[in-house]
Amino acid sequence: MHSVDEHKDQTADRRERRIGTALLVLGLLVAGGALVKIQKEDAYREHVAQAQTTVPSTQNSVKPAEAEPGGTRPTTPAPQPATPQAKPGETTGAVPSTTPSTGTPLPPAPAEKVAPPLERK
Repeated sequence: MHSVDEHKDQTADRRERRIGTALLVLGLLVAGGALVKIQKEDAYREHVAQAQTTVPSTQNSVKPAEAEPGGTRPTTPAPQPATPQAKPGETTGAVPSTTPSTGTPLPPAPAEKVAPPLERK
C-alpha cells in the first residue's frame, strides 16, 4: 500500500507536469504566432516592393486640374498663427525658481551636489 507521503508526492508530481505541459504549449503557441506574423510581413513587403517597381505609364501623365477664372474664393483672410502676447512691463523667458510660500529665490545648490568641472581632452 502507498503511504500518505507517497500520495502527496504523486499529486505534486502531477501538478508540476501539468504546469510544465501548459507552459510548453503556451510557448509553442507564441512561437507559431510569431512565425505567422513574420510570413505576413514578408508577403506585404514583397507586395509593396512589387508595386513600387512597376509604375503604370498613365499615372505619370496625370496633370493637376486647370484653374478656372471667376471661381469663388474665400473672402475672409487666413487666420494668423498664434503668438504669445506680452503684457506691458512683462518680460519673456524663464522665471527663476522661487519658494512657493515666500516668493524669494532659492539658494544655489550645495557644493557636494554640484559636479566637478569636465576635463578637456
